[in-house]
Order: sequence, then C-alpha cells, then structure tokens
Amino acid sequence: MKKSIFIILFFILMFANVNIGFCVDEETKLDSEFIKIDSAIEVSNPQSNDENETEYEEQDEESSEHQLFFNGIRKEIDSIVLDNDDKLFLQIDSNKPYVGSVTKFEKSVFDQNTPVYEINSKYVKSVDLSFGYQGNLNYKWGNDPYFSYYDAPATDVLLKANFQDNKTSFVFAFSPLVYDLDDNYLSKIVSYFYLKHNFTKNQAIVLGRSRMPIGYEGSQSSYTQYFIRKAQIARTYSDVKAEGVKNEGRYKYFDYSIGIFNSDRDFLSSAKGIDFAGWLNFKPLANLNGKYGDLTLGCGLNTGSRDESYSVLGAYAGYNYKKFLANIEVANANNSNGVNFLGKDSFGLYTTLGYNLTPKIQLLTRCDFFNPDKNIKNNNIIEYSTGVNYYIKKQHMRIGLNYVYIDKTQEEDSSQILFLTQFAI
Repeated sequence: MKKSIFIILFFILMFANVNIGFCVDEETKLDSEFIKIDSAIEVSNPQSNDENETEYEEQDEESSEHQLFFNGIRKEIDSIVLDNDDKLFLQIDSNKPYVGSVTKFEKSVFDQNTPVYEINSKYVKSVDLSFGYQGNLNYKWGNDPYFSYYDAPATDVLLKANFQDNKTSFVFAFSPLVYDLDDNYLSKIVSYFYLKHNFTKNQAIVLGRSRMPIGYEGSQSSYTQYFIRKAQIARTYSDVKAEGVKNEGRYKYFDYSIGIFNSDRDFLSSAKGIDFAGWLNFKPLANLNGKYGDLTLGCGLNTGSRDESYSVLGAYAGYNYKKFLANIEVANANNSNGVNFLGKDSFGLYTTLGYNLTPKIQLLTRCDFFNPDKNIKNNNIIEYSTGVNYYIKKQHMRIGLNYVYIDKTQEEDSSQILFLTQFAI
C-alpha cells in the first residue's frame, strides 16, 4: 500500500512540472572512525544546547508510520550531486540528524545507516543505487515580452559499490538527459567515475572523475544549496567535475581538498592541459562547541592551462549562530576555466543572510555582484535575490520560491521568479 501511495505521489509531482531530487549518498561514511570527524567548511554544532532547536526537532517529527514510509527505503542518503570531497563544504556531518536550524538543516537529507543492497561477495560488501531528477519553472520579464519556461537541467542515476575493507568505494553516476550537446553525448552524460580509498581516519584519496574543489558555493550540490540558482561566481568559475587525483583531509580545526585534474571538463576528453585546484578551510571556533556560533574562513586557488593559462583566487567567510546565517564569498580571475573557458579578467562577490523563521520555513536574501570583463567600464551585473524555502518533511519534501532582480549596466534590467519543488527518498 505504501509503495502504491509513493508511485502515485511521484507521478503527480512529475506531471506538475516539479523539481524532484532523489538523493543519494555518493561517498557516505568513510569508515567507523572517519565518521567521527567534524564536517567541513561551515562547522555546525550538531549537539546544540539551544533549547529552541531541540523544540524544533521534536515538533518536526511525524508519526511512526510516516517515518517508516521514508526511512524504510533509506535512513540517510546525501544528495546525488555530492561526493565526499563536497563534504568539505557542508555544515554538518552526514551522520548527524536534522535539528531544524538554518545553520544546519540544508546540507544533509538522511542518515544512511544501512546500504540499499547487501551483496557480501568476496570483494563487494554492498551497493547503493539512486536516481534523481531536477527541474526549474522560471517566469521572466523585462524590456522584452513576458515569457516562462520549464527545464530539467539534471537527471541523475548513480551506482556506488562499497568494498569489504570498509575503506574503499567505487562511484559511477550519469545524467542521461543533457541539454548542452555541442559535441559528444557520451562526454557530457558521465557525472562521476572514481575510486576512493580512506587510508586513515582523516585522509582519503580519490582517483577518477569527481567534483573539483573550486570555491565554496560552487562546490556544493544544487540539491542542497540555499537558492535555486547559484551565485554568479559559482556558475562561472566552478560547479565542475573532471578526471584527476585528489587528496582530502579533515581535522578539527581545518579541512582541505587538493588535486591535479585534466583541464578539459568533458568525460575522457583529450588532455588540453593540467589543472590544479585546492581549497583550505579554517574553523577557529571548533573547540567551543558552538557556544559563540560557528565561524569558517576559507580560501582557494584554481590554476592551469587550457590552450591559454588561467587562475582564479577565492576567499570565503561564514558565520552561523542558532537560526541565523551570514556569509560572503569573493573571487578574482585572470581568465577562468569553469564549465566553459572564459578568456577575460573578471571579478565577483556575493553575500547571503538567512534565518529559520520556523522549523520548516527558511527566509533568505542575497546580493550578488559580478563583472565579467574588468577591461570594460560599467560592465557590472548585480542580482538581488530573496527567497523562501518550505520544508514539508525536512528535505524529503521541499518547496522553494525565489525572486531575482537583475541589474545590468550594459543591458536592460529584468526580473525572474523561480519555483522549485523537491521530493527526496
């Protein structure tokens, strides 16, 4: 009966032009020891002493039957677009429960205590299989006539094999629906293809195609970010995956990810150059157990050659206290190599304020500045965004609404309304 209800609900959401995110834990649980370390960039205090957050968590519990409906399939699955290096940019450990705070809740969906399929063969212990679909309903108006459109920029299928040593895993993910088909279909559809080994409780190495540690927001999954669209520097400089090798480290007061990659972003493309990417995060308040909030200071560099040389420097500062969040990220580029190569000197920054009005309602505002070519005067683009997220069932069911006013000095101003729904199991 529960499966029938789920199937009916799924098709209702699909035909209602919604954004559906089936979440997956791409690189969960390093091992029984590795889980114990702190999460990265924005450290939160999962053991918060704040009584209001405890009340929020209690109020958000549903009936036991409702819990079984969701958790019977999976108890914790991170977003499909996250691999473990992304957890350098999470605010809580993946094994910590939701506590109803804007400083914690948007980065983790479930707690996966058991895999999807137990294999227990000689080499493979278990296999996780997940699916995902993401769409966007957009209303836009300006000097041109009003128009609207619906797109589905992400469809994902992911397979993760966990080996018997409890330290090694293999991840393969692909997106069968690709909108940018300027060249090869197969080069576009593969999202992840890597082998990961955790050789100590704090250290891991990743070999293959994985997410690159460029920037803060740009390294996060679209399923877990605050706004429906990422900031301009994230859309331009990062949010990319490539073949390479990287080392990850997670410690109490700092976290890092550093690697060497192919500068061409398509899967198994010929090497056009070598790309270096690294990001380091400091957590100066990590020893205070959240008494004065959580402060994260990050910086990073992406440099390399793709026919031409490029370099991007970035810095981040974020502060969380109870239900309040504030952050700022800045980046400067002498050419850049994100999803597409940009042979221009550019600069951008954004700042975000967030507040969890209730355990389910999150209010947000953001100012996002970007200059795509510093050699041209009065060439700025400023996006002013406000948003609200309503978490029907934590991140299992989420509705988001954003309004964006786009101020362009070289073009006519415009406005957008974006509507998002997310369903996650």
